[in-house]
Amino acid sequence: MKTKQNTESSQNACGMKNLKRKSDASSVSQPETKTKKKTEDFSAYKFKKQLRSDSNVDVLQALTTFHKLSTEWKSETDASKDVVSAYLQISGECSELLQLFEGNKKQPKELQLMCETLEKVCLRVVDDLGIYHSNLVRVAHQLCHKHMKQVERAIFAGIHNKVTMAGFRLLTSIVMLGISSARDVISCFSFEHPGLKKLVNRCDLKDDEDVRVWYIRFMLSLMVIGDNQLIEQLIAHKDFIKGTFKAVKADRLSIIQVLLPTLRDKVVMNHSIKKTQKLKLFNEYTLQQLASLYEWEGKNDLNNDTGKEEEEHLLDGRLIARQLIHGFLCEVTCSHKHGVNFFDKTYGTSGTNQNSVLFKFLQTLRTATKDVLVEELATKILRTCPDLLHKYLTSCGYSFFPRASETWIVNMKFLSRIYQAQPDVPPCLTQSDKTAVPKLVVMAMVTTKPAVISKSTLVQGIKNANLMVCYQSLDVMMLFLERSLKVIQFTEQATLTFDKRAFIEEFKDHVLTELPEVMMLFGVWHKVMNFLTGRQTPDKSANNKEDSLQTPDLTELLIILLKVLRLYQRCIPSAMEQTTFDFGHLLHDICSLQEKKLCSDVTSLQHNALQFLETLPRGQIKWFKELKTDKSKQSTVTLLLSLLTSATDTRLQEASKALLHKIFRETGIFKSGDQEVDIWLQHLSEDTGSSTKLEIQFLQRILTKVVRNPHPLMDQVAMATVSAMQCSGILEDDVNEDGGQTLTSQIKNILDMDEVPIPQVTTLVPDGLQDTPIDTSMDTPVNTYSTEMLLSPFSALVPAALHEWTTCDTKQQDSIKSYLTSVLRAILHSQDNPIPMCMLVLDIVKENKKDGGDLAEFISYCSIWLPGSSKNQTTKDSKMKKQKLLAASRSNALDLLYKTFIVSRDDLATDDFVRKASALVNKKPLDFEGLKTLIQLLMLYARTSILHTHLFASANQVLMNCLELIKKALKHFQNQIENSKKSDTSRNTLIPEETLTCDAKSQSSSLCELTRIILTNSMLTVWLPTCEGSIAVSPCKKATCKVICEFLKDTLSTYKQYLPVKLLREWISKVFGALAAQASDVTQVKDNVLDFKSLTDLFKAVQDLLEIEQFWELLQNNANLPTKHLLNSTKDDLSERGKFVVLLMQLFAGVNQSKSDIALSSTKVPIDKSSTKKLLTIFEAIDCEEVDSLVSHMIKHDEVVTMAATKKTLLRCLNGNRQKLLIAAYLVEKHENLCAEFCNWLQIPKSKETLHKRQEWYLPLVNVLLSKPTKTDNAYLTDLFWDWLKHWCINETNDQTFASFQLELSNQKEETDDGLLKVTVLEKVAKLVDDEAVIGLVDLLCQRPIISKIPFNRLQLQACSILIGQLKSQSKQMSEFLHASLRSIIILTKEQAKDPYIRHYSNIVCKSIQSFDSILDITSPFVKTWNAFVKEVLKSHYQDAEAHSLLSNFIEVIYRKEATIEGALPTSVIFQMVASHSAFIPTMLLEVGEDQDIDSLLLGSILYTFRKCKILGQKRGTQSFLLYNQIGLEFVTENLVKLISTLLDLDCSSCTTSHFTVFLGAYSATMQPVDQQLLYIMYLCEINHVDVWSFRPFMFGKIAVEQHMARSSLGRSLWTQPSMSEVIALFDPEKLKYSTLNFPLERKLQPIGAMTQKLDECELKEDGCSQTDSSGIYDPCCVLPMLSYLLSPTSLVDCSKLIESGCVDYIFAALGSHDKTMRAAAYHCLAAFYTHLESARFWGRREVAYLLDCLRNSIKKPNQRVPNVICILMGRILQLILTPEDLMYKVVFKMLFVKPELNLEAVPMMQRLFYSSNLQNKVERTWLVQLMIDGLRDEHDFYIYNQQSYVFKTLLSFFSSCVCDRKMQNLIIQLLDKVTRLPGATLKLIQNHSLLSWIEAQAIVSSLNEETLLKLCSLVKLIATSITSSIKALPQPDSCQVLHRIAVVCFSLLGRSSELPRQGLLDLQSANTMCLDLSRQHSEKVMTSLLIKSDIKLKELLTVKQ
Repeated sequence: MKTKQNTESSQNACGMKNLKRKSDASSVSQPETKTKKKTEDFSAYKFKKQLRSDSNVDVLQALTTFHKLSTEWKSETDASKDVVSAYLQISGECSELLQLFEGNKKQPKELQLMCETLEKVCLRVVDDLGIYHSNLVRVAHQLCHKHMKQVERAIFAGIHNKVTMAGFRLLTSIVMLGISSARDVISCFSFEHPGLKKLVNRCDLKDDEDVRVWYIRFMLSLMVIGDNQLIEQLIAHKDFIKGTFKAVKADRLSIIQVLLPTLRDKVVMNHSIKKTQKLKLFNEYTLQQLASLYEWEGKNDLNNDTGKEEEEHLLDGRLIARQLIHGFLCEVTCSHKHGVNFFDKTYGTSGTNQNSVLFKFLQTLRTATKDVLVEELATKILRTCPDLLHKYLTSCGYSFFPRASETWIVNMKFLSRIYQAQPDVPPCLTQSDKTAVPKLVVMAMVTTKPAVISKSTLVQGIKNANLMVCYQSLDVMMLFLERSLKVIQFTEQATLTFDKRAFIEEFKDHVLTELPEVMMLFGVWHKVMNFLTGRQTPDKSANNKEDSLQTPDLTELLIILLKVLRLYQRCIPSAMEQTTFDFGHLLHDICSLQEKKLCSDVTSLQHNALQFLETLPRGQIKWFKELKTDKSKQSTVTLLLSLLTSATDTRLQEASKALLHKIFRETGIFKSGDQEVDIWLQHLSEDTGSSTKLEIQFLQRILTKVVRNPHPLMDQVAMATVSAMQCSGILEDDVNEDGGQTLTSQIKNILDMDEVPIPQVTTLVPDGLQDTPIDTSMDTPVNTYSTEMLLSPFSALVPAALHEWTTCDTKQQDSIKSYLTSVLRAILHSQDNPIPMCMLVLDIVKENKKDGGDLAEFISYCSIWLPGSSKNQTTKDSKMKKQKLLAASRSNALDLLYKTFIVSRDDLATDDFVRKASALVNKKPLDFEGLKTLIQLLMLYARTSILHTHLFASANQVLMNCLELIKKALKHFQNQIENSKKSDTSRNTLIPEETLTCDAKSQSSSLCELTRIILTNSMLTVWLPTCEGSIAVSPCKKATCKVICEFLKDTLSTYKQYLPVKLLREWISKVFGALAAQASDVTQVKDNVLDFKSLTDLFKAVQDLLEIEQFWELLQNNANLPTKHLLNSTKDDLSERGKFVVLLMQLFAGVNQSKSDIALSSTKVPIDKSSTKKLLTIFEAIDCEEVDSLVSHMIKHDEVVTMAATKKTLLRCLNGNRQKLLIAAYLVEKHENLCAEFCNWLQIPKSKETLHKRQEWYLPLVNVLLSKPTKTDNAYLTDLFWDWLKHWCINETNDQTFASFQLELSNQKEETDDGLLKVTVLEKVAKLVDDEAVIGLVDLLCQRPIISKIPFNRLQLQACSILIGQLKSQSKQMSEFLHASLRSIIILTKEQAKDPYIRHYSNIVCKSIQSFDSILDITSPFVKTWNAFVKEVLKSHYQDAEAHSLLSNFIEVIYRKEATIEGALPTSVIFQMVASHSAFIPTMLLEVGEDQDIDSLLLGSILYTFRKCKILGQKRGTQSFLLYNQIGLEFVTENLVKLISTLLDLDCSSCTTSHFTVFLGAYSATMQPVDQQLLYIMYLCEINHVDVWSFRPFMFGKIAVEQHMARSSLGRSLWTQPSMSEVIALFDPEKLKYSTLNFPLERKLQPIGAMTQKLDECELKEDGCSQTDSSGIYDPCCVLPMLSYLLSPTSLVDCSKLIESGCVDYIFAALGSHDKTMRAAAYHCLAAFYTHLESARFWGRREVAYLLDCLRNSIKKPNQRVPNVICILMGRILQLILTPEDLMYKVVFKMLFVKPELNLEAVPMMQRLFYSSNLQNKVERTWLVQLMIDGLRDEHDFYIYNQQSYVFKTLLSFFSSCVCDRKMQNLIIQLLDKVTRLPGATLKLIQNHSLLSWIEAQAIVSSLNEETLLKLCSLVKLIATSITSSIKALPQPDSCQVLHRIAVVCFSLLGRSSELPRQGLLDLQSANTMCLDLSRQHSEKVMTSLLIKSDIKLKELLTVKQ
């Protein structure tokens, strides 16, 4: 239709301007008057008559008229003028038109008319006359095969362009008919005609259509309509397609718009076309022609709907053309999946060019630096093929040597974009191949640094007088360094296979050698600074030739220089260590530029300078050294402090603060952490007044003072600390966090000059003060006190500041008083113990005898903290002062808290204070730092309320108020964060998501920091009682514990998500570790101190974070306490601590597991005996439900508890409730002594009375006792429980329904189910009574469905089945039972019961039938019930899988004697009932509709599906209910086929041809059981004289049904038999390949009966090899006969297609079958294939024939079995023939041509390939080993490998070789893995090749990675499994030796446990367990002990891994 529209548009476009062309468009020029008159009388009959006329004039006239009318006709006009439709009605085969093509040579105009007429007919059929499609296909077939020469005459008609176009149009219209017509065209048209190349160049730009246009359309039609095979044939005529690329630059835009997408979709992205085929089409010449479209110069013939001007419209077309060709070329050249590129693993370092086509194409892209799209294409190609980087850059013609020209700048930018497009991390680093580190470094440098930019080039660029050249050179250096840094960072972080340290060192050396010296960069800095300051002017002579070059911004030049320096430091730190440059000058230079306003962007310059200085190592900057210049004497640190206070940019403030932090840390005086540094800097930056400069000078002076001589000041801090603790009397309260000595003992040791363990730290002298004299009068090292954290709660800067402030004059004091006060107060509030600092402040002020002035308030605040401070004053003055202070503290909550503590501390305990503080928190919120200070102050006051209760009247209330304020402050801060997030998302919609995410992260980190301050504060642990220095017992301590626990629980539950797990675990370890330590000593236990209820709630909140070791310690210490501490005072219930211990045990044992408890219980570490005994003691003492459930759970899962139980425990259980009786049942079952005690208890009369009253409670105990072979007389139990169970079974089970849906899905028999337990006991009791009693009970049960019409329920059905199984004579009872079962099903079906009763009956009844081997006593009532059952089941349960299974089993047992029973339905009738059902065909063909819903019909199918959940997991995923239905119907079909097979096995006379079609449609030709049964059914049909040969070639599946429908509708005359290609298309290529590798060797070439068929595992085990998926293996019983028919002499065979599909490989695999008939069939197929091969014509035919000759020469006797490795080899060589570009092609055939015969008793080419010396020896060796893996199938193959070829000896030796890479190691282990699955092969490898010793040796090798070790562990497991099954054949000494070797290997592999994953440990555990069982059987004590040690170690390691 598209061609028709184009024709019409072309004719209308001509208009009146070109009358001549319009007249030529007609077939013949006729007078217009005659034409008009004749068209009115024209008809189809007349046209047909004229075509048969002998007059050439009449024929031409008829063709002309027909063409005109067909052109003018439109669908909306009168149908009577539709001449095409009318003609096809009377002549559907177009015989008249075809007859015109016969005869001699036609005239051009006559040919044109003939082609145009037939073209119109074809177009109409394609358009709207589809009913004639098949007719036109036959017409096209005849035209192509008989008259193609006439069409070619029209196409090659010389100068007659219209005739040529008519021929192309005709062929295009024929192609549009379909794929078959397209094949006819491509097979008959002469693509090699010499004139065809000329036609593509014949174009007419003045006309809309020309010969070139129709040439291209013809080619595109073949691509669009054709399939993969046709397109491959078309590509084979490469000149036909490549001709269109020439002059494509001038083609119309519409042609380009169709040509490029079609080529992309049909050729480039076609997976069936190989890269080698694409390379023949897209070579460098064609790619260059296509690239010319970037400069397209054609005509834009697209519609100009917008009315644009012609030039603008042409510009739009050029843009479209450029985008089209750009996308096309990117796909062709840059796609690894579809393109023509090849990946070079060596990155071009090997010297070979694997992408020569792309390299030559890149050289033709001369506009890469000018055209953006061309540049993008080049960069993408180089990213895809990095091996071309060096070759391209050195030969592209672009100059990269520095020179002052615009061209060089452009070239350098192009070079930068090339390397920016490369991946950040070279892929060579992640390759699995072993590569030497030097070679790996060279490969990494390929994508990191341009090879054309050497060190000398960079030096010349930096030294160039032109600053633009210098800037560009620095830019390239920065790119190089950035990429190098990413490589180094990736190597450090990732897990790689090579030596990372060696790689990084060598890589850095390479980078350093490629970079200029650092001092050259500082020379650039000086040069630019001189230009900026005017000290030097640019050389004008250097700028004469470069006027066009623009001078860069000097500020940007300095910025990029700083970035380069920073990258230098990060990549190669050693480069900076060799410089003598004082980096402090950088800041001074920037400040001078800022003062003179010579810098355009000083903020960015300062920021980059600070970032660079922060990365410098220690000692590179003299921070405190003043620069003695004429203008300034400021030091570097002074500049930084000034910058911190004056900067307005946030980045600048953060960078300067970070650098100052670094400086202060390097001084060594801030040992207490960075918090004090933050305080000094934060308050400095807050002050913005005029005193800022004085504050900076003050801070500079005291910092310099401390740095120069820190010892006197640090002594003052230490002495103040000691004095404070001596005065306060709490030296025992503080304990070293490391668990070491107390602070008191440390101070005593110092005073006594004892040795204190002090780490050796060198004296650190800050830079810049080396020339300053330092006081060294003290004998102790410089850092003696600084290392003692407890003696330095704050830095020496505090006393220095106080001393400096006291020495200042009054004016300076007033200027800095605010800063100093705020700093000291903040430091004081950050202290755990503020007394030392308060004493220091008071001592210094008193010592200097100077009034504090404005510090009076702070001094009075300090005096409050001292011991013995006075109480609150109550005088009038103090009250007035209190009012003033409180009035002044209304600013915020922090000031209110501070002033309240000063004036009246007791007010902190009032509710009014809490209310005011909360209001201030909400109304006047603090910033983060203020909130942080507030929380610290509240925590300090809370700690004080605990330790110093004398300071407060109500200390506990103060504690509660402080903690409450903390929670409110945190909650308010969290609300602020959430509100800010909402406002950001609602208002700032244009802000990028990355920015919002960063803000959210920073806010979350702030909340995390606040919570961290709370958890790390000593207040939360100081209340805990410990072994040393515990808190004195007081009534308030328990309340304190409760308050703190509730606060912690609320805080953690709210903010746990913001905290790191490591911090939480450290805090938990501290808290609960103290509890464990307190419980470890009985003398220290004080229960009245701790509130265990609150501790339990806190523990539940954090239990998921507790480490197993901490948990274990806490449990053990608390459980070992005396019982009185675990019970309450009345001894009738648990105490609070006891409940806590029980909770610990419950969590550890896994009772009521939650997600957090699984980690604890999965470790499987048993509870110790002492804890177990304590639990049993509690259990015996009290009645507690929690204790009972805990004991019950532990008895089930832990033998320690069972062994610890005593007689007292048992008696307690026997006299207890139902839960305790269940515990007693477990004890009796596992403990023999307790079982004897229970038997003794039964003899007591009182016990018998109890037993008689509560029979149901004691049922579990009786069940256990009857299961044990005790000597006790059980007659009393038998009599008692038989009558009770008999009464229950008959009367009390009426209310029992069938098992619930959930129970059926689990498919487990729960012992807690009372009904199932009673049935179990009934079974055991029935063994002890007479058969008459059992028969009586069975008769009573069976009479209920038959007589009383009451169906069986689940328990009755199961009980009846069990009782019948215990009878000796079962025939009569079995008949009654089956009769009753049939009647029950009929009743339930009529009642429409919703329970899955069919499921239960199928499970229970089928088991009974299968165990019954006699003949039933069939009666008349039974026959009637049976007939009704069959009808009812087929009516109501046809789509229930269980119903079919049940019916099949009934048929087997009922019709066992004969197929016909009097009165019963014959099997033929039942078959007709099954086959005539409406659901028969949908069920067999698995047809599931999308609207199908769950109903009662499919319920059984879905139940059956879930029962086979393992099969579900193997087959496919179930992601929708439609798939559930589909899979359920698969099982329905399986059972339905089994039923049909059973019926036809008894009587196959009712099977017809129509049934055979359905069976073929359901058949899938695999080894599945359902397919095996279908094959047998079809075999029965053939026996029954069904015409099966009419179905040849036996297509299966839905295609067979479609073929049958087509044959039925068309008839045998019109129906065409499927071709070979259609038959082969039935086979899935991947499944066929899998079937070839896993050919069923034991399969026999005959079907197996359904009634006798039990698909043994050997059918699918492949003669001892690993079991495979039967659904993925094609059945040779179907495939070989099908191939035999296809290869018959009368068939047309495409030999190449047969080889490509893998069918010939499958035939080769059949030669290794163990069945001689199967081999005979394979030989027959090969002989037939060889016959067809002689007449075939395809590439590689001779090689295939030679290969078959070699095989024939190797066969020495008829029907000889060929080893499997030879079979696989033949298939591999066949595939190599079709791919001659493969590396193995030449290697294999070179060896094969030496001798036309194969050695069938050896591994072929073993010596030549394995020991090859070729460059590709790795490929050859890998190919050989993979062949041996696939060829190892049975013991004969193992014999060939082991005895004849020495394979295992060679491979085991080669494994440890240095040339054996990781891939080869994995292949060797894979081969050994396959060997160990062969019976008997493992022992031979162990005995002959010392396999176990070899594994032990490999376990020691450190080079093996985790994956290889895991495979070795799996191999050990397989060896142990194989040895377990075959060790009986060995004598005991040999077997013990093998077991000992396995134990040693397991122990050796455990030495690499840190590298083994969990799965490897599990494999070793399995092997160890199997060997342990065998060693115990052989009574080997030594070996058993070794295995037990390994088992214990494995359990420990598995615990750690978990």
